[in-house]
Amino acid sequence: MPEQPQPQPTRAMMPEEVDGWRQINAGPHLHVMFHPNRLPAGRDPDGIERPSIVIAVSGNREQALRFDPFSEGSHYHIRPTLRGRQIPLWVEEGRRPIDVALAFFDKPLRFRGLLAQAEEDEVAARLDDADLARAARQIRTCYAAAHATADKRPPVAVGHVRIGVTDVGIAARWLEAVGLRPIVTRDELAVLELRGGTHVVARKTEQPPAPGTAAPFDLMVDDVDAAHRDYAAKGLSPSPISRGRIHDSFMVAGPDGWAFTVNSSHASDQPV
Repeated sequence: MPEQPQPQPTRAMMPEEVDGWRQINAGPHLHVMFHPNRLPAGRDPDGIERPSIVIAVSGNREQALRFDPFSEGSHYHIRPTLRGRQIPLWVEEGRRPIDVALAFFDKPLRFRGLLAQAEEDEVAARLDDADLARAARQIRTCYAAAHATADKRPPVAVGHVRIGVTDVGIAARWLEAVGLRPIVTRDELAVLELRGGTHVVARKTEQPPAPGTAAPFDLMVDDVDAAHRDYAAKGLSPSPISRGRIHDSFMVAGPDGWAFTVNSSHASDQPV
């Protein structure tokens, strides 16, 4: 029986500078690409960060080395086409996986040793330490920029809340006194801004509410005790603070007798 042909391994080639991949200047002898967080094709987001550094020698698009300093399962490859296996990157407590990977660039002898194992001894001998250091700095900069621009806030916010008042000017000054940012004030309406960008629209109305009517929205502050002292110093006469299981809170009389509740913060530890 004739021998069956053996399947050839898929060649691990250098990526193009698209879809988040960025070329890194590593001198004349290396071609280096970096991705701050690549998601494998067909895989749903799973919360794992997947930065990758791929390296080839100039003039050859086949990968010689690949570092995958993932937030889980960090590893690297030497000549991934031929060997394929993952070599663990040991990340000590308190260190970032990306820094463990870049330690190979920071210590040129280690980097040259990996290239030699990838059968690129000649290129390893010609490398300039300064080129490796510059490449590491660029990768750190790209990585930091990707994290700085990632907006992890919820994608939706409350746009507007509204309150009817008989005197727009008085209402606007009161809302500013309790901490809102004035945007515009006119005879018929005022717009003030809350944290997160929500706009409070105070619009002129002829009929005031019954005294003590709950305002159509409440307020929330980081430090309820400090806010209570501030409001008292401004003559707003806040009620005593009520200590609760979820919120500490107090009441304060607003324009036209609207009763506002001021709560301690319930924001999570996630970006908001």
